[in-house]
Amino acid sequence: MMFPKSSVKTEAELKEILGFFDKLSDQTIRDLLVYGIEGVHHTKENNVRKITNQDLYNAEVNPLNQLMVFLSVFDPMDGDTPVVAKAKKMISGNAPLAVVSAVNPFTSDTQTEKGEQLSKIINDARTKFIMGEIDEAGWNKAVEEWTKGGGDKVIEEYNAQYTLVKKE
Repeated sequence: MMFPKSSVKTEAELKEILGFFDKLSDQTIRDLLVYGIEGVHHTKENNVRKITNQDLYNAEVNPLNQLMVFLSVFDPMDGDTPVVAKAKKMISGNAPLAVVSAVNPFTSDTQTEKGEQLSKIINDARTKFIMGEIDEAGWNKAVEEWTKGGGDKVIEEYNAQYTLVKKE
């Protein structure tokens, strides 16, 4: 996360913001943001939580996921089908293998402006390639379209910021 000096003027303001995020990392707050209030949105038996009213949960708890610093949505819940339980276990097991993107701390004006269109080009081509609707030449054509449509500018902007940070 980045906090521009133009928005956060003093060290005291920064500490206040960081304090807020620190509180969001607390296990009690994380549980509240994921499951809601025990007895209202869920019950807990043998360390397994069960949503008591899905409509209320969807209306009052799901929107709070946007505040999550760390999502623990892969905890088992009563009512999970065997497939969902297995998927949650597999996803949680993959966490140690995750590779963090080097561009996460950076911003790209082009990505902000054209990201949706650029993602659509690649996502559509990926799906078509996997489905056998396009071959490698078709994939390369999509990558070229992405590059000319602004992808090269996105790369340039990220590289410039990365180079700046590497010098510091």
